[in-house]
Amino acid sequence: MPTFNPVKLATWSSGRWEGGMPSDGELSGFCIDTRKTKAGDIFIAIQTGRRDGHDFLGDAKEQGAVAALVERFIPGADLPQLVVNNTVNGLLDIAHGHRLEFRGTVVGITGSCGKTSTKDALALLLGDTVTCKTEANLNNLLGLSLTLLKLDNTIHKYAVVEAGISEPGEMDSLARALEPDIGILTIVGSAHTEGLGGLEEVASEKAKLLRAVRNGGIALFPEECLQYGTFEKPLDNPLILCFERNGEISKNKLAFCWEFVTNVRDNGQITVRNDCIGTHQFDLPDTALGQGMARNLAMSLGVALRLGIDPEKIQSRLLKWEPSPLRGEVRTYGKQTFYVDCYNANPVSMEEAVRTFSIRFQNQPKLFVMGTMNELGEDSKELHKKTGRGICLGKGDRAVLIGGQAGAYREGMLEAGADANRITVVVDAMEALPLVRGFEGAILLKGSRSYGLERLLEGMGADVEETNGERRLAAAC
Repeated sequence: MPTFNPVKLATWSSGRWEGGMPSDGELSGFCIDTRKTKAGDIFIAIQTGRRDGHDFLGDAKEQGAVAALVERFIPGADLPQLVVNNTVNGLLDIAHGHRLEFRGTVVGITGSCGKTSTKDALALLLGDTVTCKTEANLNNLLGLSLTLLKLDNTIHKYAVVEAGISEPGEMDSLARALEPDIGILTIVGSAHTEGLGGLEEVASEKAKLLRAVRNGGIALFPEECLQYGTFEKPLDNPLILCFERNGEISKNKLAFCWEFVTNVRDNGQITVRNDCIGTHQFDLPDTALGQGMARNLAMSLGVALRLGIDPEKIQSRLLKWEPSPLRGEVRTYGKQTFYVDCYNANPVSMEEAVRTFSIRFQNQPKLFVMGTMNELGEDSKELHKKTGRGICLGKGDRAVLIGGQAGAYREGMLEAGADANRITVVVDAMEALPLVRGFEGAILLKGSRSYGLERLLEGMGADVEETNGERRLAAAC
């Protein structure tokens, strides 16, 4: 467990201690929730809506907090208080200062989808016991800061950290605090476009993480990103992820090529290669479904090899990999097999989930349970229609569409030739429960976090866990 010097904290945050100063070594962690505060923590007072963390310093002290980061001194709180202009920014500054003292390798991951699965896979390949990683997908300004503040030079050799955004400018702060040695951009797609703008704007914001990579580091991103103007300005030492075409390899010696081969009955194999790491073939676990998942694993494999992890050790660890909760899990209950990918949704992840589900379960009756996608702005209806046009209902298949843009899904499906009698539109996920419980075959659960589609698994032996705090902290993409 790391400890923190109060003088350094004040220097990093440009703050000042009032009400006393903790002793050196007394501070051992940071917390934003009094219910989770532990002995030795610094409580971060944050204003969120109507709740002001400055009102809870007493509760934090009762739970073991020994200091607080505040925007104004609170007399009578009986806690040393580090006063800064803005506690969120102050926490970021402290996290950056602590990160600069880390002697290991820091990997930053961003993208419109696939961040969490890539992060979890890479942490597994590098070694869970020596890798500090983002919990769940707590990847916004607060989550990234709290992750960096867990770095411990006595334990960790690596850090694998997600950076998620929903508004312009957020990546500037995240990238500055993270200052990665390696940057990964999983994919650019229509996610949070209501706040970020169009695809060019999304690409520009995501690329900021890659441009923050330290000199001598590498940036890994899909070749398709080159279509966006932001990539016309070259990155330093880029390692470009390329799709292998008929055995051809990119002329760029730094390019990283991969090939994924699988079918619905056998485990897949993946081959990765470039001039720096050579050529390696790995067997995949049967939990690795679909081209998108394979690409995330390919990027993780490339980085692990680049960092010198032994290929045999990588293979052993890779076979233990499984999807993160609610992100591509397969769960079977009697005559029903669920493909659970409902932690969140945007057009890119929706298309990938539909394609993977349709191929994997092509010989079974299929029920598509689809919540709509949030924060897509003025293009929302057309993006939902486009998604609907990509769903092919075969004989015995059905669809349940949920939410405000469910009608747009339906329009797209009808345009693609679907039978209207096989499509049901509902407002709330639980209205789909009778259809789900009565269906025998494969069932896709996919939709935005707000619909809580995992509730349809309750009572079926599913281990479903969700908290309001996780929803609040994990909202960025």
